[in-house]
Amino acid sequence: MAISFREVKLSDAEIILRWRTCPRVTKFMNTDIENNVENQKSWLKNCYTKNNYYHWIIESDNKPIGLVYIKNYDPSKKNLGWGFYVGEEDHVGIGGFIPPYLYNFCFKSLGVNHIHSEAFSDNSNVLKLNSIHGYIFTPENNRVLNKNGKDILLISMKLNKEDFIKSKFSRAKANFPTVHWVGKPNNLKKKN
Repeated sequence: MAISFREVKLSDAEIILRWRTCPRVTKFMNTDIENNVENQKSWLKNCYTKNNYYHWIIESDNKPIGLVYIKNYDPSKKNLGWGFYVGEEDHVGIGGFIPPYLYNFCFKSLGVNHIHSEAFSDNSNVLKLNSIHGYIFTPENNRVLNKNGKDILLISMKLNKEDFIKSKFSRAKANFPTVHWVGKPNNLKKKN
């Protein structure tokens, strides 16, 4: 199994929309979206203009299987948030291997010191996975989200660079291309 990451293209709109509207995925997303390809394409075009957000298609053996993204990237505070989902049912089992690749990119290439994450309180798989990867809970940042008329507790967590770098997970390395990202830091501009 070879995991790799490539930049999202407009032609990915249909597959991303299929993944994003899949009940298994959307159940744990903060928002639900309309099943509309044109809206999805517009959203993708808008993403290219953001300084604090970027995303990649996750591939397993060159097959698109999901999406991973960074959000709220703040180079002055050296932190960001992130998220991901595996959209292909036959690859759900490898989801736990994906985050360390992104963590390495964020800590080593983007120069952040902290990665923030939120998970629905009933998403025990992600809560457990984040704990295994070294996240610490930050209950002072927990918040309640109202989704479809239901209040959901979002559990807040933080991964510290120094803790991750010392862990066995820091060996996971991959290329995260940023050719189209307008907000990338200067050190990445030289590479692309």
